[in-house]
Amino acid sequence: QAGILASLQRILIGFSFGSLIGALAGLAMGSSRLIADLFHPLVNFFRFVAPTAWIATAMVWFGLGEASKISLIIYATVFVVLLSSMIGVSAVARNKIRAARCLGATDRQIFFLVTLPGALTYVLTGMRMALMNAFMTVVAAEMIAAEAGLGYLIYNSRQWMETDSIFVGMLTLGIVGLVADRLFVFVSRTLLRRFSFQ
Repeated sequence: QAGILASLQRILIGFSFGSLIGALAGLAMGSSRLIADLFHPLVNFFRFVAPTAWIATAMVWFGLGEASKISLIIYATVFVVLLSSMIGVSAVARNKIRAARCLGATDRQIFFLVTLPGALTYVLTGMRMALMNAFMTVVAAEMIAAEAGLGYLIYNSRQWMETDSIFVGMLTLGIVGLVADRLFVFVSRTLLRRFSFQ
């Protein structure tokens, strides 16, 4: 139980920060051609570098504590949400934006009343995919001097050839991930339903 809670805490913190950063950056890049042109090359470069490639660097920069583990989960989350958010902005019908301008809407009103609601489905879809990345990355992240967690259980059991414990860790990870996904879908549908009725 302590291992599950430790992993969930790391996933929740990393996923939340990564999703927030990715959504804000993606909405900004999707709304501004200048920002997109400036940061698109960097995004396309770093999103192809696997989170596991940063393990050694994370240890040097952030030490062996929670910061290094959470930073890897943030990294695994941010680019998926960012790209989905960008696509969501580009998918908003231009006619809706033109109509809002014709009615006298300001840029801020257009963003919050037209662009954001139109892109919300894409943002949430990106977050759901990023949640999967967070669960996969936590296993690698907990190999960095962790003392608890499902990844730690799997890695430590491998060293002692405890195959049963490895499968217990994998099974638990899958079940917890499934529950988290179902919960996220429920919250997403509730949020979208409320948004659509506003």
